Amino acid sequence: MKAVSSANGHRNVIILTDSASCLDALREGRSNHPWIQSIEKAIERQNIILCWVPGHSGITGNDKADELAKQGRNQPQMDISLPAQDAVREIRRRIWMTWESEWHQNRCHLRQIKLTPTQYPDRKCSSEQRVLTRIRIGHTRLTHAHLMNNSDPPMCTYCGYQVTVQHILTECRGLQQYRTNCGINGSLSEILAYDNEAEKAVIKFLKESKLFDKI
Repeated sequence: MKAVSSANGHRNVIILTDSASCLDALREGRSNHPWIQSIEKAIERQNIILCWVPGHSGITGNDKADELAKQGRNQPQMDISLPAQDAVREIRRRIWMTWESEWHQNRCHLRQIKLTPTQYPDRKCSSEQRVLTRIRIGHTRLTHAHLMNNSDPPMCTYCGYQVTVQHILTECRGLQQYRTNCGINGSLSEILAYDNEAEKAVIKFLKESKLFDKI
């Protein structure tokens, strides 16, 4: 923007820039960003050619350019108005980074399945969504009902091990044929992935093994 403004009064001007995104926005001509619109108006009034050049990374003089950039930090601060949409974008980015950082430090069962705090659409069938949610957080009636009456945890009738979501979906020998028939394989995070096909496979497995209504 500063280069375009400096071109006032010159007949023919070529401006070199390494901002490919800016040139793409100008080429498309549909941006509502105030800076892009100002550049478009300036270009219409003058004979200005914009030319893309690669950034200085990997080119001789890179260290010198970086040093000059650092020196610029010590120069008097310039007050430049920031478009609202840029401010909102930056606020959202920082909120997301904080949210993601906190999620990565979480040790809950769902953290093993849901690697990022991204929101995913629910299934249309509420009973299927309810079962999937319980399976993903690791708390189901089948595996945790004993806590309500202070009894011992349930043991697998096939293997003799404690019944857990992990055991049901990846370990139990007695359920292996059901898992094979329904295409259930891989790690727990892969089996319970937020993917329509993966969800359908899990629901099919739970229904065929008569476990759906116990979750």
